Amino acid sequence: MKYAKRALSVSEQLDLLVGRGLSVADRAKAEASLRAISYYRLSAYFIPYEIQRGATHKFKEGSSFDDIVDLYTFDHKLRILIFDALERIETAFRTQLIYHCSRDRGGWWFEDTTLFYSQDAHIGFLAELDAELSNSKEVFIRHYQEQYGDPPRPPAWISFEVASLGQLSRLFGNIRPIEPKKLIASYFGLGVPVLESWLECISFVRNTCAHHARLWNRTLVKIPKKPELPAFPIPYESGFGRSSARVFTSLVIINYCLKRIGTLGTFANRINDLLSEYPSVDRAAMGIPDGWISNPFWHTSDLLIDGKPDE
Repeated sequence: MKYAKRALSVSEQLDLLVGRGLSVADRAKAEASLRAISYYRLSAYFIPYEIQRGATHKFKEGSSFDDIVDLYTFDHKLRILIFDALERIETAFRTQLIYHCSRDRGGWWFEDTTLFYSQDAHIGFLAELDAELSNSKEVFIRHYQEQYGDPPRPPAWISFEVASLGQLSRLFGNIRPIEPKKLIASYFGLGVPVLESWLECISFVRNTCAHHARLWNRTLVKIPKKPELPAFPIPYESGFGRSSARVFTSLVIINYCLKRIGTLGTFANRINDLLSEYPSVDRAAMGIPDGWISNPFWHTSDLLIDGKPDE
């Protein structure tokens, strides 16, 4: 089927929405929003307000353009909060990966094919890393290349600073020696399989945030495993293991990791404040249960559970 839709002016875009039943209180303000956000990006937030997603795209009675912009703004602020928290977790994971694997095997351990299950995946990682190193404008990368250059790749503590969380997550999953993986997982109070699944999950969430894509009601593509002996009691409604796990599950993971590495701060309160700022947002679509913030898990007061992390 050939795509035949023509480009519409901003005024025509707004007329189209009004014709489908959307209320517009301030036309000039709505047109300004469409110029700043774009119709296509904003259309991802139409769905909760539509009667049925299909050929007509008719809106439910009482739906307003302001409601849609508010939902878009909420999602934007949510991504910023999550991205900030994930940066701290990513930095901690990168640090642990470099330290425990480099200490006994040297700074270039990541080049040794015998340390990995899949040679193809290992070759792919090195190719991606080389591309990052080649394109990097970081001063510390240029310094190594100009000052040393032998070996061509800098050691892990330099090279991995330009690798993404997704790349390092896949590298971690491919590592063959179990002892350094156990030490890294133990730092997070988890077993290796659980940490691997959590890294896949938050890599997906991070990429969603980095590409400014819709997050608030998205179903997680990578389903994280639930730890059997977590360092902290995890809310029973966390959504672990469900194929329909929502963003709340990733909030549980983020909060757990921040508590474990000692950088929790006000993450849960900031999420709760954001939800209070936008009370019309459908919390059920995010997987957020009623009264979630009252659970001790979201605060700093609860104690570590004695026990060995699940393997």
